[in-house]
Amino acid sequence: FSALYRQYGIRNTKQANSMTLSYFPELSTSRLVAENAGLIYGNDVDATTFFQHEGLVAALAVSYCRFTIKTQHETIYVRLASAALLGYLAFMRYDYWLLISVHACTYGHQLYRFFSKRMMVKDSGSTVKTVPNPYKDMKGEDSSIVKRHAKLILTVVSAQLAITYIVYSCFQPKAAYSFFQSKVYQLVLHPYIFDTSTFHLLASKFNENMSYLIPIVEVLDAYNLLIGFVQPKILHVQMSHLLYVTVHIQIGMGFLGINFLTKEQERKNELIRLEDLASPAPTNDGDDEGVTSPNTSTNEDIPKKFSRGAATFIIFSAVPYMFQIIFYGGLNMYAYHCFKDDLYRTIRLNGLFENDGNRFVATASVDSASYRSPGEYARNMDTVVSTVYDMVNGKLFSVPKLILLPQIIAKQPMLVLKIFPFILMSDYIKSTIVATVTTEVERVNKKAKGLEAIRTRIEQFDLKNSDLIQRSGYGSIPFTKRRWVSLTEEIQDLTIRGAILNRSRMYFAGLQRHFIMIALVDCALAKLILIGKIMAKDIFVYQRAIEDSIDLLLMRSRAESQLASM
Repeated sequence: FSALYRQYGIRNTKQANSMTLSYFPELSTSRLVAENAGLIYGNDVDATTFFQHEGLVAALAVSYCRFTIKTQHETIYVRLASAALLGYLAFMRYDYWLLISVHACTYGHQLYRFFSKRMMVKDSGSTVKTVPNPYKDMKGEDSSIVKRHAKLILTVVSAQLAITYIVYSCFQPKAAYSFFQSKVYQLVLHPYIFDTSTFHLLASKFNENMSYLIPIVEVLDAYNLLIGFVQPKILHVQMSHLLYVTVHIQIGMGFLGINFLTKEQERKNELIRLEDLASPAPTNDGDDEGVTSPNTSTNEDIPKKFSRGAATFIIFSAVPYMFQIIFYGGLNMYAYHCFKDDLYRTIRLNGLFENDGNRFVATASVDSASYRSPGEYARNMDTVVSTVYDMVNGKLFSVPKLILLPQIIAKQPMLVLKIFPFILMSDYIKSTIVATVTTEVERVNKKAKGLEAIRTRIEQFDLKNSDLIQRSGYGSIPFTKRRWVSLTEEIQDLTIRGAILNRSRMYFAGLQRHFIMIALVDCALAKLILIGKIMAKDIFVYQRAIEDSIDLLLMRSRAESQLASM
């Protein structure tokens, strides 16, 4: 019976797994088969689509971003129509300058409101007030309203056309109608402003100063390394698609996270306020004056009300947020793996056999001391790509919260100037200590791996020649044992040292964040709450905004060890 039960259970499990996988689409990170050449790895530099579902992935990304970002006085129908239009254009693989221009034009109502407010302020600020004439026909007033709206619409259309032209010129700088090919730029701006020694000096100083905060040099080195293996035009097309998908998905999830964090903080605040709501009611029974007894009916209703709110939060906030993060995060991950796997194949397979196998022969003829296998080169390239991509990916996700930082500075500039230096100083000290410990951990681990490789070769050699070692005379076996024991003990000593350093680093970084930096951030938020600039439900969002801004300012120092490894 137990054997039949196990067999039946295993069969049902396999059927359930196959049924589950049948609903999941088959995905491939390989290039599409070229129609003419019939080759999977064709080097068609004029191709715009290299992987399957590129149009669908781009359409889902941009429509999700446009529908998630909500603006004031914008109905859900406007967001749905804008998302559908952008999704269609992205699915049909239109040029990126057109996609970005249309995306900007979908927010035209915000420009209309902005210019409308400016015109109203200008009219209300006029010192000369006209006296209304009751005998005058009302047609004059109607015509002035029509002229005002016509002027407003013309201003909005002109602004959108200007934005479209700027985007077109940035994406197509060598086109005939680009601004960079115009006579104004070629004859005036370029020779007298952009091509002067003063401008080059200022630009070099700006890049030098920004390099202390942002790893610009390392990113440029990574790009120069990639174009050594991949044709630049193909690389630019693949990078453009990956960047387009990543930007829209990460920014969309960032705005979605702000709404979710606000609701989560509001729910936690209600939990804290339960103590005030469940206040005891006074009683006058007997001679004990001032003795209070709890109001049982009220206390019983409070948990039920909070439980109903928790159920609403789970169904309408937590579950949709969870599914969106999982689905669109997986979509972004698929686009990234298409790019990364194609680079891996190019380095390990395609580039190795190109030009009649010159690199294949050169790789095999390298001496054993400096030999590196094609797989090792490809894995190192994966490290370079993943390091740069993870930094960009994380910063894009924090962009919506970074937008909130100017609001904090505008509401209380002196408070930010007082608190921020202490936050930056404490975090810089922490980053320096963590980077130093991380460098030591990597050095110890690298040494341990080297000793493990040596031990493996020694063990394989000794086991292969075990008979010769045994017949080598007295002391050969004890010598072999001592050598094996010494290597094992040294590897174990290095391993425990690296493990303790790694644990100390993790605990130090976590404790510094939760008990030092967060305490300093709370000082700034407490002042903003007391003066009524923010509400209690916005605590977590603004706290994350300050943390992300600090992470952006200390981006290079925090990623020092990863950049060194790259």
